Amino acid sequence: MSTEMPTLRAGDLILKYDRGFLRYISFGKSEVLRMIYFALRDQNWETMDGIMENEVLEVSDDAFRISYQWISNEDGFPFRWDVQIEGKSNSEIEFRISGEALAAVKKNRTGFCILHPIKPCAGQPCEILDTSGEWSTHTFPKLISPHQPFFDIKGMRWNVQGAGEANLTFEGDTFETEDQRNWTDDSYKTYCTPLAKPFPVTLGKGEKVQQKVTLKFTAHEAVNKNEAEDKVMLIPAESILNQPKIGLGVSSAFYHLHPQEVEQLRILKLNHLRADIDLSENGWEKNVAHYLSEASQLGTDLMLAVFFDEAFLNQIKLLADLLKKLPRSGHLYLLLLHKAHKTTPSTLLDNGLSALRVDEQVFIGAGTNAYFTELNRETPELTKVDFVAYSVNPQVHAFDEASMTETLGGQAYTVESAQAFAPHLPIVVSPITLKPRFNPNATAPETAPQSDELPDAVDPRQVSVYAACWTLGSIAHLTNAGAQILTYFETVGWRGIMQGDRQVQMPDLFPAKRGMLFPVYHLLKELMTRRDHDWIYLRSSNALAVKGMMLRRAKQAVVLLANLHNREMQIELDLPVSSWRIEFYKGEALSASFEPFEPDPNQDGLKDEDADVEVILPAVSLSKISLTLK
Repeated sequence: MSTEMPTLRAGDLILKYDRGFLRYISFGKSEVLRMIYFALRDQNWETMDGIMENEVLEVSDDAFRISYQWISNEDGFPFRWDVQIEGKSNSEIEFRISGEALAAVKKNRTGFCILHPIKPCAGQPCEILDTSGEWSTHTFPKLISPHQPFFDIKGMRWNVQGAGEANLTFEGDTFETEDQRNWTDDSYKTYCTPLAKPFPVTLGKGEKVQQKVTLKFTAHEAVNKNEAEDKVMLIPAESILNQPKIGLGVSSAFYHLHPQEVEQLRILKLNHLRADIDLSENGWEKNVAHYLSEASQLGTDLMLAVFFDEAFLNQIKLLADLLKKLPRSGHLYLLLLHKAHKTTPSTLLDNGLSALRVDEQVFIGAGTNAYFTELNRETPELTKVDFVAYSVNPQVHAFDEASMTETLGGQAYTVESAQAFAPHLPIVVSPITLKPRFNPNATAPETAPQSDELPDAVDPRQVSVYAACWTLGSIAHLTNAGAQILTYFETVGWRGIMQGDRQVQMPDLFPAKRGMLFPVYHLLKELMTRRDHDWIYLRSSNALAVKGMMLRRAKQAVVLLANLHNREMQIELDLPVSSWRIEFYKGEALSASFEPFEPDPNQDGLKDEDADVEVILPAVSLSKISLTLK
């Protein structure tokens, strides 16, 4: 888990310093920039990791200087940056990087990226200075832009919520801007080296890269530099949410479920299972029958992501014939995909829709197995399908918890934009995972992990409280935005919600125990066993730290809260209550009957009358408040 970021000031600007980069640059309560950082992206768009050396910080009340070296620790990408950052008392920040390839490397990007926050920027004008020295006025897009909204940038300036004007200038390369909500990042990104230029590019040994970014902020009003950070206010939305259908992916680690695992999964009252079927592989018929049987065991519907190839006409017939023969106990959702296309091609839909609707319990969908990006750029023909689908994960561009938390708001934007081009269709977000399952943009074969490394799609945080907190935020945002079907993670194994009765693979790297129910299991149990309650979204005054949902039935309610921040947070729940009690998630569980929540002995949450719901949430914690409403 990341440590607390130190706070720095540059005149009227306040910001966080995060391991060599600058985050959350703000003027008072107005966020100016989300982040300034640099990145090394190889020929597959993989982000290179590195280590910092010789870091020096000189900090005063309203200024700072930082210098360090950054060394790539990726064997195939030896590179070094010399970095200097200066924050000045006149509200100006200069960020300089001087890099050198220590051997010949192939790169898609080498240099600066600047993130602009969505909420204060969307729909607002932005002036762009191009490489010819001309200024022109553009607009930060409201709906997710499939392609770059701004090109050929040497400078940009915009008004920050009436509080002042921000001015950025770039040296060392030409920049352009993309809408990162395509990948659920909660930002627009202005980055170096236009994508219209050929890539990858080889940097020879000793070849250098030098760039500079300067931010200047001119305030239109005074700011109270000593203003204390307020407690987090949580305000219930006025409307009741339409509850989505929530399911899990089948296990990629274990083909069969053990009886005890079936029993534990049935407790969750899941709506569906999702499985992938490749019709070009031998034995696909057996897999379809197996997953139909598994869904029947769990009492759920089944969603099949079906992959066709150039023989799709014959494959459609074979699949339709099989579906007519096999017994089914619930609905069947078929997401039609083609292995040679990023989104469902019209020829597949033209031939598959009528043939595969073998009865009224079969629903046919189109979309992508990859990200909203692909759906947004190559939208299929949607007039005759029953749903549209795409996948989500928080680690396309960054891997730290702060960046992962930021993507939760970005998930909602994808639903809103999907509704704009598919207003008549259910939005299916499937699957939702902690890490990418594959790289849809690779231009070269992906390297297999070493014997002492976890597979690329496995994140050891799968077993963590943070994963449960992130999942609560995801369900809250996607449900509030109007998504109708959500598929999370898998059933069993290191990409699932429990270890099951299985030996842990690579226990030194994946900290599970045999029989362990992961925290996200208990989160889903709290939600799914309260389907008879009204689900209500909680608006948070600090959406980058605290997320929540209220589950209400008559005068009784349960509030689920996630503190995703790496420090404790004081919260106040804006509700008229007569009594309440708070409990915190206490750790691992080895059985579904285990009670995972317990009261905090240092925080008595039981009140008898006229109680304000004010509590301290520990760092990275999942909590449950049981309350009686007035």
